[in-house]
Amino acid sequence: MGQPTVEYQTDSKVQPSMKLRDPVRSVYQALSFLAVTAGLIGMAVSALFLGTDNLPASAAGASGFLAGSILVGSGLIATALLQLENSKP
Repeated sequence: MGQPTVEYQTDSKVQPSMKLRDPVRSVYQALSFLAVTAGLIGMAVSALFLGTDNLPASAAGASGFLAGSILVGSGLIATALLQLENSKP
């Protein structure tokens, strides 16, 4: 008995769902860019408070710096996943 053959349809009109996702993907890309930008700005502002002698202001600067780094990291991960999704054949 031979191997069963599988035929693939190579028509470009087969994937209508990908066209529906393109506007959503561009919104997600804009949101990931916004997360990275907001995180960088937050880290820069928080770094100003890290150098003060006031202990509560320094603690607030440290927590803001941590929150900014989380925003930057999550934005970069989202951007990488969206680019991975775009590179699939």
